[in-house]
Amino acid sequence: DYDYFSIACPHYQELENKIAEIISGNTKETNLKVLEIGTGNGSTTKVIKKVLPDSSIDTIDNEKIMIEQAKNKLKEKDKINFILSDALKFLKKTKDNSYDLFVSAFTIHNFEKNYRRKVLKELYRVISPKGLFLNADKYALDNKEIHDEALNWQLNQFKEKFSDISRQDLIEDWTKHYLEDEKTAVIMGERKSINDMEKIGFKEIKIVFRKKMEAIVVARK
Repeated sequence: DYDYFSIACPHYQELENKIAEIISGNTKETNLKVLEIGTGNGSTTKVIKKVLPDSSIDTIDNEKIMIEQAKNKLKEKDKINFILSDALKFLKKTKDNSYDLFVSAFTIHNFEKNYRRKVLKELYRVISPKGLFLNADKYALDNKEIHDEALNWQLNQFKEKFSDISRQDLIEDWTKHYLEDEKTAVIMGERKSINDMEKIGFKEIKIVFRKKMEAIVVARK
């Protein structure tokens, strides 16, 4: 039920629009090789396809049901390659400098830290020189007080918005998911994430969007 998430995240569409704006403003070519990790319901894939209609997109998800949802959502599937795979396994089989652009949304924060670092290292390897890295995701604010305020706001949004549509199950599921993301082994802190990317070799790392718990991080290889 990922389609319901936008009901409880009022800035969700603004974030997706920002992804489109960033891609448009940072890519001169239209015929690119694009990698997306976390197909989900296809919302971000749709954004990429709209901005770069002539580009080929490899979009990966480890859940068959999500790939099926994405296929149903996307009317234009030309040059979109849906891949059912674990992200790290796929990346390790991929040649160096294979992709001009990497895009992901609401996925990398789900990874445990050790796995996430391995994924980022592999991403750096498979992105082409000067290629663009774009991740729209939950980056925990370094100020714990502000972070906790944002977390509580989001949990209240789940309770309020999903109560309006009589979906107690969604309140429970999304609350559980967000609290799982707070665990030490998983939480993706803003400053720590940028530091890890710098150590790997990424350059020009910037936070170009921030609303509550969500941020967009861009970088170059």
